[in-house]
Amino acid sequence: GKMRKLLTHPDRNGIIYTLDRETGDLVSADKMDETANWVKKVDLETGLPIRDPEFSTRMGHRSRDICPSAMGFHNQGMDSYDPERQNFYLGINHLCMDWEPFMLPYRAGQFFVGANVWSYPGPKGDRQRGIGSGQVKAYNAITGEFAWEKMEKFSIWGGTMATAGGLVFYGTLDGFIKARDADNGDLLWKFKLPSGAIGHPMTYTHDGIQYVAINYGVGGWPAVGLVFDLNDPSAGLGAVGAFKELARNTQMGGGLMVFALDGKGPYDDLSIGEYEM
Repeated sequence: GKMRKLLTHPDRNGIIYTLDRETGDLVSADKMDETANWVKKVDLETGLPIRDPEFSTRMGHRSRDICPSAMGFHNQGMDSYDPERQNFYLGINHLCMDWEPFMLPYRAGQFFVGANVWSYPGPKGDRQRGIGSGQVKAYNAITGEFAWEKMEKFSIWGGTMATAGGLVFYGTLDGFIKARDADNGDLLWKFKLPSGAIGHPMTYTHDGIQYVAINYGVGGWPAVGLVFDLNDPSAGLGAVGAFKELARNTQMGGGLMVFALDGKGPYDDLSIGEYEM
């Protein structure tokens, strides 16, 4: 009921934290998706999570169906905000995991995880087919409600861009740049890129024309199965298993794709520009 200066942070752990950015007080801590099960809720007084022991880990035990996975429901992608609609638009990894700890001595320069990790699409995806590990969601930090959510084949690694024209742009790991209606999430336009995208879409104007650009090229954890000849699904913190179907949907390669808006339609038609390999 009163105006406050806030800071909203979607965390890897599956919680969206909103704080008073002047005092640091925790205002809200909502689950990014209801499938996040390692935590029952967050105590707003202390900021500490109240864990669910059913989805906790312990030595000598393989804990199953923990959500999110070690890669998190959210990674490095930058989220966007629409001040008119008061919505954040989130790109999400809908990934869960099995976790089996083991004793591991520390060696400088080596991975120091101490666990076997199997990652796979969460409950809203298709684990058998290895798809359905991505979501795009519209979240209102004031009400804590989601206006809409849309599933994608693979994790949304590169974030979103909201525009004043009521569009939400993002890239997908299977190689598309897409534009959705900011109000309801309806897909309005898509274009097939030469490779999957973990880059963040951006927009600019030049000589009176607006452009939308995106870097493409699979990288990070999703690229582990594409770059290396690995068959163990637990390799790369479970990245090999999580993205086992990615090679059937895209390929390696990198570049910049730029589109020009012609200014004629209600959403402006997007025409292909040039790209470099």
